[in-house]
Amino acid sequence: MQWPHLVRRFIGSVVPRQPTQAEEAWLLSLLRPSEAALYRAQSPQDRSHSVTCALRIRDDLGASATNSIVVASALHDVGKTRAHLGTFSRVLATVVGMVLPRGKVEDLSARGGYLGRIGTYLRHDEIGADLLMAAGCHRTIVAWAFEHHQRPESWTIDPKIAEALARADG
Repeated sequence: MQWPHLVRRFIGSVVPRQPTQAEEAWLLSLLRPSEAALYRAQSPQDRSHSVTCALRIRDDLGASATNSIVVASALHDVGKTRAHLGTFSRVLATVVGMVLPRGKVEDLSARGGYLGRIGTYLRHDEIGADLLMAAGCHRTIVAWAFEHHQRPESWTIDPKIAEALARADG
């Protein structure tokens, strides 16, 4: 169960820790223009989460934290931009996602309107991977966006790196 993670994320969404200008400038210095555009399209809360994840992975892996790994950590949630949901709607979507099978999520996202946006939010992993692939991102960045909600046995990234990426996400 991921309740502690969800509670921390909710509190962080309501009262986000704003990155310093230096922290955000550091992350932006690592991003290619197409990646920076995806980063900037995120909500302020998601940009804050991106910077926090990037800093965590950098600190956790030290010299092993390549640009691709840091960017993967920072951009794993970019698919959420397509849902256009606020904090409380995201909470509702998360609860819906806990009880709805994946096939029903896909049906929901095809409906349009508010329910369709909830379905889109619940598919942010695959949507984000598609956005990152279209932006020409490194395969590690695309893979982590797609796999960050999957079980560890499904990860295609080096397990040590994937575990560090998961830790950085909270």
